[in-house]
Amino acid sequence: MKKFLAIYLGTAASFEKSEWSKLDADQRKQREAAGIKAWGEWMTAHQGVIVDQGGPLGKTKRAAAQGISDTGTVSSRAARQA
Repeated sequence: MKKFLAIYLGTAASFEKSEWSKLDADQRKQREAAGIKAWGEWMTAHQGVIVDQGGPLGKTKRAAAQGISDTGTVSSRAARQA
């Protein structure tokens, strides 16, 4: 089977658009809990094709013809097979 690597990027603009910083602590906790629950359900539903659950990547760089630059993103990775 072929294996695929998924890279997840979150930009500062997408964080601002979410208005996360405008939520109070209780709203944040509720959304965090809902997100963790949804992620767990998705992982369980797709466990047969996930070969590496992934994790944070740390500082992310972009490689282009113009050179290497910071992306300013939060990133993670996961691998699946199909």
